[in-house]
Amino acid sequence: MPDPGAEGSVVPRARAGLVDRFRAWSNALGAGLDGDLERADTTARALTRGFYLLLLLIAVRHLLLWNYYVGLREIQPLWPVGWAAGDEGRAAAIVLVLFVLGSLVAAIVPHQRAARAAAFLGCFEFAAFVNSFGAIRHVHHLLVLTAFMFVFLPGNSGARARDDEDRRAYLRAFRGVQCAAMLTYSMSGVVKLATGLWHLVSGQGGFLSPSAMALHAANSALRFGVEPPLAGLAVRAGAFGLPVYLLVLGLEIGALPAAFRPRLHRLWGALLILMHVGIGLTLNLWFLPSIGVLAVLFLASPFARAARGRGSRSVP
Repeated sequence: MPDPGAEGSVVPRARAGLVDRFRAWSNALGAGLDGDLERADTTARALTRGFYLLLLLIAVRHLLLWNYYVGLREIQPLWPVGWAAGDEGRAAAIVLVLFVLGSLVAAIVPHQRAARAAAFLGCFEFAAFVNSFGAIRHVHHLLVLTAFMFVFLPGNSGARARDDEDRRAYLRAFRGVQCAAMLTYSMSGVVKLATGLWHLVSGQGGFLSPSAMALHAANSALRFGVEPPLAGLAVRAGAFGLPVYLLVLGLEIGALPAAFRPRLHRLWGALLILMHVGIGLTLNLWFLPSIGVLAVLFLASPFARAARGRGSRSVP
């Protein structure tokens, strides 16, 4: 007679198996670091500070638009800024100050978890505020997610690691930040593929139709009232735009697997940056914060150099 609890144990066993595979796959990110552990750790900590300097630069840029933000009216506050209803000017001042001060403190002492949490809070409140006026814009989403993930880096242990285990712990957490960033691109690609296939099957055109890029470029130019440099070329390309869309689709879907391949970090980071530049020049949608995040996390990835030079050994 079958064990009535056997079926119930299938899911936990399968989940444990997936966790084990993920850990083994994640350890592959540390390929070749045994001899370069200190260098990789130093690089990762420098990049962490670099991220907060980027965050501070973005915060100051918005601070310089003070009159614009304090002049915003008719707020429809999202829940993180529910307290802002009724006094948009005061709310704008508060979120701008929080954003700048949190980023500044984290840039000065990035090894302190409280400072990183303050930076995330300021970034999160600012993003919630600017999206509380009738439209959700995606330009700050990757920035907010990355600031959140950086909170979970090992903290309060001093600016420098005390031993190899501290270094390994820091590098493992840094990989998590990289994987979270790339996950957003893969999720975007999978959703585009699924909806594109559905639209094709239902006869609605959509992302995978031959004229998709031309229609998207034309609609964007009409919506913004500005014709970006490559918009005309995209419209004239017609069906030839489909291979470009398919290339973007493959680039996005492959982002998360690339995060687990240190040799691909710099290449994939550069390609995603070029994708954002192409989108900006074609659709006038500029994701400058995302470009900055990709540059910090992947163009100078602490794992790329070791993976290229030392083969396939992994961090214990």
